[in-house]
Amino acid sequence: MESDNVVERRASWEKSEVVSTFCEEMDGQFNGTGTFDIIQYDLIFFPISSKRHYYLVCFSLKTGVADVLDHVVPENGIPDWAKYERDLDLLRDYLSFYLKSKGHEELSDFILNERSTRLLDLPWKTSHPTNDSGVFLTRHMETYMGNHANLMTMGLQGVSVRLLQILRGRYCKAMLLAPFNDCKERFSSYLSNYINVTPNFRTDYARQVNGMLNPSNEQHNQPARKKSKLN
Repeated sequence: MESDNVVERRASWEKSEVVSTFCEEMDGQFNGTGTFDIIQYDLIFFPISSKRHYYLVCFSLKTGVADVLDHVVPENGIPDWAKYERDLDLLRDYLSFYLKSKGHEELSDFILNERSTRLLDLPWKTSHPTNDSGVFLTRHMETYMGNHANLMTMGLQGVSVRLLQILRGRYCKAMLLAPFNDCKERFSSYLSNYINVTPNFRTDYARQVNGMLNPSNEQHNQPARKKSKLN
């Protein structure tokens, strides 16, 4: 599947061309859901790929504020606005143009003029770039609800290698079994065969995932005889 990066500029970069591509991509996303009215929603998410790193920008259509969720920060532990300034300025301009092209001029002006950004202080931040930024990005997208208090419900506190493996497996499965994957049927056959020869696979995997992503439920879901091992 061919994709376009509307943030990373080519040498022959033309703003009009990129804006047109951005609007086409937005239409493609929204039209895939049928009738879609953007003003009926509070939040709109943009996964950003920049310099081989992924992070999330979440726009509030109610307040105009853009939240940045990035688990990699400078060595001093403080998110650096300069890291995101160019990307956010371009993204805000393109989103405003798209809204205006759909007849939402008031909302377009609101997004363009607000220019307020929050760099969220994530408890699982690190100063060392990793190969797992795509995993963090996807987890942020599926769990963030637009407020800082929501961060502690993401299940990423004390993130471990095992947790990242589970999340990576979950997201790979979602892509492999997606309707647009031409190899979906073949992969489903392989997976079914594996499950058939390992009858405890489903329950063991589900227990591990539930325990890692919902630590508060771990003790509740375990038999009483095992509680002493968890305390």
